[in-house]
Amino acid sequence: MPRAMSIEERPRLVPASSVGAAETVIPQMLPWMLAAGQPYFSELFGGDANAERTVAKWMTRPSSELFWERAMVLVDEDDRVLGGSIEMLGSVVNKCRIADTMELLKRPADEASAIRERIKELQGLFLPIRNDDFYLSKFGVIESMRMRGLGPLLFEAQMVAARSSGARQIRLETTHPVLVRFYERAGFEVIHRGSYRDGKIEYVSMQLEL
Repeated sequence: MPRAMSIEERPRLVPASSVGAAETVIPQMLPWMLAAGQPYFSELFGGDANAERTVAKWMTRPSSELFWERAMVLVDEDDRVLGGSIEMLGSVVNKCRIADTMELLKRPADEASAIRERIKELQGLFLPIRNDDFYLSKFGVIESMRMRGLGPLLFEAQMVAARSSGARQIRLETTHPVLVRFYERAGFEVIHRGSYRDGKIEYVSMQLEL
């Protein structure tokens, strides 16, 4: 089991835009961003390869929920990105998702039709996000740095941001049972379970009143 990091080794949490240019930072962010959105990304975009290409492209779009400059990232002493998170008010999430859907449908007619069908099939996985929610959109650590206490560091920062946002409650979704238990210990409650492919994919929606 990887050892926990000492106080001296703990990374800094900084805006992604302060680390470097997009062409340098996005490739470092992409692995945990992809992992944070799976398996939904692959289902929506039509496979792992399409998911990786689309997420990387959307990270460059200011109107996207995945825009890289929205992220706070953990960096080591060499400014290597170890993980990060994206969180925002529900009103921003909803605006971004409209923009992302419109971008996704800018495909040839047959592809767009298939995408519409996938969107319809996947809708039941999640509950709508209210404009006054504070939404924990993406959260992750690169594989080589997991189990070292970095996840709780990110979560603590998200909670600080949520409490200063003026939102009435925090919302999130996860597909990992370990994270469900983690969030329950932090006071979140399960408000919805959505499944797909006869239960092979399940997402749990959770919320915490502020």
